[in-house]
Amino acid sequence: MLILGVIVIAPWLQGGTSAVQQAALFAALLVALAVSVVPLVLAPSRRHPLPWLLLPVLGGIALGLWQLQPRSNPGSGSAVNQLRAEFGQLDDSNASDAASFPLTVSTAATRREVALLIAALAVVALGAVFFARTAYFQYLVAILAANGVLLCAFDLWQKATWNGLLMWQYPLPKNATPYGPFYYHNQAAGYLSICLGAAIVWLLLVRQGLWQRAGDGDIASPRGLLDAVLTCWPAIAATIVILAIAQFATLSRGGVLATLGATVIAGLIVSRSGKSKMRFGTLAFLVIGGLGVLGWIVMSDTVATRMQTLASRETMSEEIRLPLWRDTLDLARDFFPWGSGLGTFRYTYLKYHSHDSELWYTHAHNQYLEAAADGGLPALLVFGLAVLLMVWALISLARLRDKRDEPFLILGTFILVSQLLHGVVDFIPYLAPNMMLIALLCGAVAGRATLRVAKGPTGRLLGWRWPGWAMAVVTCAIFAAMMWSWRETRIVARLEQIRGVLPWKGQPAEAVPETLAAGIQDLQNALELRPDDAESHEALAELWITLYRVRARAAILREMGFKPDDPNVWNFTDPVLLHHLAQQHQRASDSAALAELRTEETIATHLQPALNHLRAARQACPLLGHMHMRLAELCFLDSTPNDDALHLERAARLAHSKPDLLVEIGRLEFSADRKDRAYAAWQRCLTVTDRYDEAVLQFASQGLTADALIHKLLPPAPLRILDFVRLNYSHAEADRDARDAILDYASQLAESPGHDLSETLYVRAATAALRGKTEQAIVAYQEAVFQRPERISWRFELAQLLAAQGDVEAAQREARWCLRARPRSREYREFLESLHNSSRIRQGRYNQVEGVQTVH
Repeated sequence: MLILGVIVIAPWLQGGTSAVQQAALFAALLVALAVSVVPLVLAPSRRHPLPWLLLPVLGGIALGLWQLQPRSNPGSGSAVNQLRAEFGQLDDSNASDAASFPLTVSTAATRREVALLIAALAVVALGAVFFARTAYFQYLVAILAANGVLLCAFDLWQKATWNGLLMWQYPLPKNATPYGPFYYHNQAAGYLSICLGAAIVWLLLVRQGLWQRAGDGDIASPRGLLDAVLTCWPAIAATIVILAIAQFATLSRGGVLATLGATVIAGLIVSRSGKSKMRFGTLAFLVIGGLGVLGWIVMSDTVATRMQTLASRETMSEEIRLPLWRDTLDLARDFFPWGSGLGTFRYTYLKYHSHDSELWYTHAHNQYLEAAADGGLPALLVFGLAVLLMVWALISLARLRDKRDEPFLILGTFILVSQLLHGVVDFIPYLAPNMMLIALLCGAVAGRATLRVAKGPTGRLLGWRWPGWAMAVVTCAIFAAMMWSWRETRIVARLEQIRGVLPWKGQPAEAVPETLAAGIQDLQNALELRPDDAESHEALAELWITLYRVRARAAILREMGFKPDDPNVWNFTDPVLLHHLAQQHQRASDSAALAELRTEETIATHLQPALNHLRAARQACPLLGHMHMRLAELCFLDSTPNDDALHLERAARLAHSKPDLLVEIGRLEFSADRKDRAYAAWQRCLTVTDRYDEAVLQFASQGLTADALIHKLLPPAPLRILDFVRLNYSHAEADRDARDAILDYASQLAESPGHDLSETLYVRAATAALRGKTEQAIVAYQEAVFQRPERISWRFELAQLLAAQGDVEAAQREARWCLRARPRSREYREFLESLHNSSRIRQGRYNQVEGVQTVH
C-alpha cells in the first residue's frame, strides 16, 4: 500500500512541480520498492506479469543516456554544435573539443529528465506486479476517486478563504492559475480526469458484483463496515457527479474536452455489458448526471463564460498556443532527427520565440511537438510504441469477453483516450504526480492483460510472467536505478532551495556581506555535486555581483559622505556604470585607465569570480539571455570592451519574452553609443508589455525628439500605442503636441488597408476620448462594440464615458453586461456599485425637491 500512499500524496505537494517535492516522492518510492521485494522473495515460485510496456520507458531512458554521451562524430550533433557556436559555448573550448560535446544543449536538464523516466519505470513495474489483480485494483480506483473528491473539497475551502497564496502559505509563480493544491489548473484537470475514470470503474465493480469483499458481511465488524462503505453505489454515483462538475470548475478547456471524449468511449464499453440492468442504470445515471452538470454550468457564469470561448471566433485568433506550436515545429525541424536533448525545451525555445508575449514557455503545450523537439525521431518512435502496446493490451482484454476484465479495459481506455486528447493542448505527462499516476494505472492494465493472456503469440506480445525470485531481482535493479534518480533530484532540490532564498530576492542594498558570503559558499559547495547546472552558476555570479555592490556602497558612504538612506548611492554601484567607463576608456584609447579599472581591488576581487561563473554557465547551457547580458557588462575585465556587442546580440536573440532583459540590453547599447540598437531593444520591450514604459522613456529621453520617439521607439501596433499614451501622456498638458503626434501615428496605422475594422473603430474611439471629444468617442465606441461584442474592455471604456457624460442608465446597462461576462472582476463590480449609488443620490435629491421622502 506504500505505492498507493505515494500516488495519493503526490498532488498535495503543490502538484509536485519542484525538485524538493519530487525528491520526497522519490524517497517514498524507494521505500515502496524496498518493501515490495519482501512478498516476491517469500513466494519465489508465484508468477508475476512483467509487460512489454516497460520497453518504451526503457527506450526513453536509453535515449536520454545516449544524448548525454560525448559524440565522437561531429555530424551526429551538428544542429546542437551549430547552436553552441552561435551562442558562444565553443568560445570556452578548443576547436578540437567541439565534437566531444554531448547531443544535448543542457546535460543537467537531460539528466533530470532521465531521473523522472526511471521513476516512471519503477511505477509501471509496481503497477503491473501488484495491481493487475482485482483484489488490489479495486482499492486503487476507490482511493483515487476519494482523493479526487478531497481535492475538490480543498479547492472550495481554499477559494472561500483565499489570501493570495497557494495552500495559504506558498506564493504563486507568475501566470499561475491555481486549483486546489495545484499551481496550474490544467494539471488539476488532468489528475481529476483520471480520478473520474477511476470512479466510473469503481461503480462498475460494485454494480457488476465484481467487488471482492474483505469481510463476512457483518457490518458490525471493521471489515464488514469497510465493505459497506466502499460498495454504497449511490455514494459512488455522487462521487462521479462531483468529479464531473470539478472538471468544469478547473476551467481547463482541453481537460474538459479530453474527459468528455474519454467518457463517451468508456460509456460505449459499459453499455455493451451483459446485464440489462447495468445498461439501464448506467444510461439513467449518465442522463441525470449529465443534466445536472449542464445545469450547474448554466448557473455558473465563470464556467459558462470560459466554456463559451470554445465557440468564440476570438478563441482561435487569440490562442497563444498556435504561435507557440509554429515556433516549436521550427525548433523540431532544425534539430531533427535527434532532438536538442530531453528536458531542454525550456531553453531551446528561447531562440525560436517569435511572437509577442512575456511568458517563458517551459513546455510546448503539446506533448507530441515537445517530444519531437527534445528527443527527435527516437522519442516519437518510443511514444508511438507505448501507445501501440497499450492498444494491444486493451484489444487483448476485450477479446476475452470476461466481465472480470471489463474494469481494466474501461479504465485503460479512459486513460489512453483522455491523455492522447489532452496531450494535444497540454503537457500533463511531464508533471511528476500525473506521470506517476498514469504510469501506475497503465502498468496495472498492461499487467492484467499479460496475466490473463499468458500463452500463444498474443501473450508473448504482451509480456512475460516471471517467478517471484526473478521479479525480486528486477525490482532490486530498478531500486538501484531509483537510488541514482533520488540522489540526482535531491541535489537539484538543494540547489533550488539555496537559489530560492538568495539575498537579491528581497532588498539587495540592505544585504549583509557576511550573509552574501555564506550564500556564495553554500552554492559553491552544492555546485561541486552538479557542476553543469547553468542556472546555479548564473545565480552564483549574481551573488558575487551583489556582494560587490554592497561593499562598493559601503565604500562610497565611507569616503564620500553620502547619507546612508540616500537611494542614489545604490545606483552608483550598478555594473552598467563600469561598462560605460570601460567604453569611454576604449574610445579614448586610454589603456592605462582601462587597466586601472580592471585591477581596482573591489572590482577584481568580486567581479572576476562573477565573470568566471557566467562563463561556466555558458559552458553548461548557452541559452540563458540574462547570462549573455551580464557577460557584456563584465567582459571588459579580461577582453576588449567592444566584445560586449557580440554578447548583447546573443542576449537580444534570447530575450523576446523577457522585457526586463530588453530594457537592460538597451541600457548597455546606449552606454556603448550604439543608439539604434538600443532603440530597437526598447521598441521590442514596449511591444511586449507596458510595465517598463516609464523606465524606457527615462533612459531614452536624452536627445530623443517626438519624431524619433514615434518612428524608432514606439512599436507599430495601434492598441499598444494607445496604452503608451494613456500611461505617459494622459495628464501631461505640456506634452500635448507630442501626444497628438503619437495619436495621429496610431490612427494612421489603424486606418491602413487590410486592418481589422473593429480595431480601426476602437482606435478612432480611444483617440477621440484621449483628445476630450467625448460625444464623438461614444459613437465610435458603440460601433466598435457592435462589431466585437465580446471585447469586454472596450465595452467598459464605453460605460465609463457614458457615466462621465451623465448618462447613468446607459452606463449601468453596459457595466452590467461587463460584470455578467466577468463576474469575478472587482473593478467592474465597484464601478457598477458607484453608478448605483450615484443614481440613488440623484433620485433622493429629486424627491426632496418634489417634497417626497428622500432615499437613504
